[in-house]
Amino acid sequence: MRLVRFLYTDNGGVTRGKATHVEGLPSRLTDGIGLTVAMQAMNMLDQLQPVEGLGPVGEIRLTPDPRTFTVLPYAPHAAAMTSDMRTLDGAPWEACPRAFLARQIAACAAAGFSVRAAFECEFTRSA
Repeated sequence: MRLVRFLYTDNGGVTRGKATHVEGLPSRLTDGIGLTVAMQAMNMLDQLQPVEGLGPVGEIRLTPDPRTFTVLPYAPHAAAMTSDMRTLDGAPWEACPRAFLARQIAACAAAGFSVRAAFECEFTRSA
C-alpha cells in the first residue's frame, strides 16, 4: 500500500477525493487533509458556481472513517476511505453531505423508519 484516498461526495453527486502516502496516514487519521470549501460549489463540469459561503476562501478538513477502509482492486498499491468534512477546530461542518445523511437516518429512525444507503463508485473511461 502506498496511497490512501480520502473520498467524499460533492453537492453535485460527484465522488471526489484527495490522497495521502501511507507514511503520513497516522497523522492524517486525526488531522485530516485540507480542502477548500469551494469544492462543494463545483458542478459536474468542474466549474466553480457562485454559491454564497462556498468561495475559494475557506478551508475544511477531510477526516477519514477507518471503518470504511478498502483496498482498491483496480488501483495497485492504493486504498480508500470515505471521509467526513470537519471545520478546522474538528467540529462537523454544517455542509457535509455525509453528516447530513447521518442526521436524516437518525430522523427517520426517530419516526420509526429504517434507511438503507450505499456509497456507489462510478467509473468512466477517458477517450
